[in-house]
Amino acid sequence: PLPTKGEAETGKGPDDRQPPISPPLPVPLLPKETPQASNVTKDGKEPFYKRFSDPRCSSGMHVFFSTVCNPYGDWQSEGLIYSHFVTRMKGSLTRISSCSDPKYQYPKMWHPCYSIHVVPDLAGKVSTYNKAFAVRDWFENGDGSTFRDDDVVILTDADMIMMQSFDNPTIPDADRIKSVRPGYPVSQQYMLGAYWRIKERDIMDAEGCFKECELSEQDARKHFQIGPPHIMAAADWRKAAPQWTRFAVGFWNKYKPNFPWSGDMY
Repeated sequence: PLPTKGEAETGKGPDDRQPPISPPLPVPLLPKETPQASNVTKDGKEPFYKRFSDPRCSSGMHVFFSTVCNPYGDWQSEGLIYSHFVTRMKGSLTRISSCSDPKYQYPKMWHPCYSIHVVPDLAGKVSTYNKAFAVRDWFENGDGSTFRDDDVVILTDADMIMMQSFDNPTIPDADRIKSVRPGYPVSQQYMLGAYWRIKERDIMDAEGCFKECELSEQDARKHFQIGPPHIMAAADWRKAAPQWTRFAVGFWNKYKPNFPWSGDMY
């Protein structure tokens, strides 16, 4: 940040300010050599265990995110987990990890509403491609399969942190988030434009998506240049996930091994 007028006069810049004091972690994070977390089963599926007996975890909105299994994914996850905790967000938090190493040791878990769901790594740690299949598996075989159709489920990215709880009534988009229900999702707008309607036409044609993929440039810009966080009812996630994997295969075949970072965002 640029110095203010007063800082320029005193010679003190932004780096001389005292940083805000963050609340301490409720439990110290343990080193990676700790045993694998108890809420990850041998087959990589998280059991329907006691976190959902805690009203803080069973009520509210459910947040999940997708990573691969490496230290980079671990420390990104810890930042998101901590921000979920300190904002007092109600509902569960799940990391879906695309991992082909059955012996991978995840950091010790401390968040009472947090769990890990493990799925196979299908693309050599290309997280954007893996994400589609990870999401589908979680809704078919993980805790996502237990949610009611009208439960609100939020997909965020591991490199994001929560500055406020999604259910905080004072945030700017609180009314939009509150209105989410089956058939009425909300996502963050990204300035992606509408170029993909032409550039990726071959993928849509190959998948037989003709009339339903015909969008005007105006509609594409208004409704479909989106990305995380995606906020949808569980019923809509169950409809969208199979379609997502369908088109992810087309993107992978076209771009592998460099799956575009925005390939899961239209």
